[in-house]
Amino acid sequence: MTPTSGSGQAPPQETPYQPLAGVRFLDLTGQYAGSQITRVMADLGAQVIKVEAPNHIDMVSRGLIPTDNIPTNHWWRRAAYWAERNINKLGITIDLNHEEGKQVFYDLLDISDVVSDNFTPRVMRHFGFEYDSLKEIKPDIIRFSLSGYGQAGPLGNAPANAFGMLAAAGLATTMGFPSDEPYLPTTSLADMYGGISSVGAILVALRRRNIAREAGNAVPERIDMAGREAGMPMVASFTLGAQRSSEPSEVGEPVYRTVILRCRGDESWLVVSYRDAEEWTKLCTALAVADPPPPPDNPSGDPASVPAVVTEAARNADAHAVAHALQAQGVAAGPCQNGRDILLDAHLREREAFTLCHHPD
Repeated sequence: MTPTSGSGQAPPQETPYQPLAGVRFLDLTGQYAGSQITRVMADLGAQVIKVEAPNHIDMVSRGLIPTDNIPTNHWWRRAAYWAERNINKLGITIDLNHEEGKQVFYDLLDISDVVSDNFTPRVMRHFGFEYDSLKEIKPDIIRFSLSGYGQAGPLGNAPANAFGMLAAAGLATTMGFPSDEPYLPTTSLADMYGGISSVGAILVALRRRNIAREAGNAVPERIDMAGREAGMPMVASFTLGAQRSSEPSEVGEPVYRTVILRCRGDESWLVVSYRDAEEWTKLCTALAVADPPPPPDNPSGDPASVPAVVTEAARNADAHAVAHALQAQGVAAGPCQNGRDILLDAHLREREAFTLCHHPD
């Protein structure tokens, strides 16, 4: 930071805007979707107290992406995924199966504004933490739940994960179009939709509660978010198209087609999304294919769907160099980076994306 002229002292740092300062979350969420919600709230200034059970830790978050790519002692404390999901939060371990643990929960409830979870409904009922019970203790509590299918209905207690939600919401079929087969990406898209949709609902509930408080009222709020329903707006055009006609051809062609190419080196891959024959030709030119073949009719991301002359050329190409060349020409492309690539990425380093920190382990 540059000192102010003549003073020899650096100017004071601007206090970050924290619209949720003073709001406290008693957070029982986990995995991706739930932790994403309260991560956003913590970034906005809320105090988030993440609760875990001593015999049932947040296994997905704590078990993915060890910081050194090698599982070691204390692996549950070394996961980059865990750190990214839970930055800016406080943590506590409570055994809610015992009365002493429940009393700790109730003490925290008394000073909290929001109780959040993403269990199936039966879990909170098992602990005795139903909405009606909690609002008796905290009359203006905001009770938020994100489950697969919602708190009520025939599927209320059905287990769910990201892939099941993609299928149940119609997204797997949509992303597979125009193929007859559904498509499931490796990323947790359904968790992302559920998390982002939930943020808006909680912010509205906090606003409504503040208005009620200003009027001297204590009004509780109940938010029942279903992961399946959060993803359904993404298939709105397909649903409307089905109302007009049974012909799927009316839906239209996908904007992008994506290919995955194995390149030179150990486990080196390139992902390219092209919109038309012109961008396909740019890919072939970047790979030094002298006579570009026509683009595949329906590439699915499987290297087997790409013409052999292109896959053979890619095996001799540098994934990073080809990606940069295509990016400069307006073609969406990127190399598949590992942890070392990301750490040394020139763009991320210039943006100071990483800060060196030391862990007691």
